[in-house]
Amino acid sequence: MGLNASIQPGGSTAVRSTGSAILASTASYQYLGDGRHNVAAYASFIREDQTRGDLFANAGADNLTGRSVRVPLQRLVLLPAYLRATIGRFSTRGTPDATLYGPSGSPDTSGTVLQIDWTPWGKEDSWARPFANVRLGLQYTTYDKFDGASGNYDGNGRNASDNNTLFLFLWAAI
Repeated sequence: MGLNASIQPGGSTAVRSTGSAILASTASYQYLGDGRHNVAAYASFIREDQTRGDLFANAGADNLTGRSVRVPLQRLVLLPAYLRATIGRFSTRGTPDATLYGPSGSPDTSGTVLQIDWTPWGKEDSWARPFANVRLGLQYTTYDKFDGASGNYDGNGRNASDNNTLFLFLWAAI
C-alpha cells in the first residue's frame, strides 16, 4: 500500500507545505482447524517519510524531514467461535527531534494490547445468523516506552505506564 499526501496549511502559498509519503505492507496467517478453535496472526510494516515544512518554518520541529517506522504484530486465538482472545505488540521508531517530541527527543513508543471479546450469536446455529452481529469486549493497552523513555518521558515525571488504557466496547454491524 502507499500514500503520498501534501497539504498547504491555511491554503497559503507563503507557508511551506507539509506532507507524508507512506509505504506499508501487511501479512496474515489463519488456521481454521475444526471450526471450533481457530488461530490467526497478523503483521504490518508501515514506513512514513515526513516533510515538516510548516512546523520547521515556525520552530515547531528541529528537522525539515523525518521518518517513522511502525510494526504492529497481532496474534488472535479464537476459542469457541463466539469467544476470542487477542494479544498484540506494537512498536514505533523514528527520527529524533527534540522540539517535536519533547525532552526525550524521540518518537520511539512500544507496548502490548490484550483483548478478550464475546460474540453472543457467533455460533453457526445461532438465530438470525449472520444478521445478529454484536460483539462485547474488553481491551487493555500497556506502554513500556513512550516518546523514547520508560520513565519521565516529558520532563514532568510522567511514565510510559501512565498512558495505559482500559477500553470496554460494544460493537454492532448490520
